[in-house]
Amino acid sequence: MRLFVALDPTDEIKARIGKLVESIKKSGDGIKWVDEQDLHLTLKFLGEVREDDLQKIIKEVEEAAAGRESFKISFKGLGNFPHVIWIGLKEGEKELKEVAEKLGTEDFSAHLTIGRVKKGGIRSEEYKDFEFGEMRAEKIRLIKSTLTPKGPIYEIIKEVNLCRTKS
Repeated sequence: MRLFVALDPTDEIKARIGKLVESIKKSGDGIKWVDEQDLHLTLKFLGEVREDDLQKIIKEVEEAAAGRESFKISFKGLGNFPHVIWIGLKEGEKELKEVAEKLGTEDFSAHLTIGRVKKGGIRSEEYKDFEFGEMRAEKIRLIKSTLTPKGPIYEIIKEVNLCRTKS
């Protein structure tokens, strides 16, 4: 099975990103956009994993979240790597990096992929100051990804809560 560990933005943040994508679609031919409901911030991509290793992986995800308080994340700006269009972070990058490192991710770069460039692209600098909202990171998920001709199908295998911050 194909697995990854991720943090999901709130529905409100996904909707804001979705509205921006809809407005950009008119000018960005050659881009495969991520469906709004599938938006996530990957902490570790595990790839193909044997079913025998699943319990060990679940334990690793639980250990990465253990003792970690929830924290604030705010999404800001649009950028691009070669072939990828992404949303950046204004807050929460340090905490996400710490969780990703506990999962064994090397060279973690906090970003939320919203599109893959097949040809052409967009002028992301126009959106560098665009704010998408903030949320509390309260849980991470182990997700199974099944690739289909119509796009990936995601199934949550395990959801692990981060500790709540004290009021």
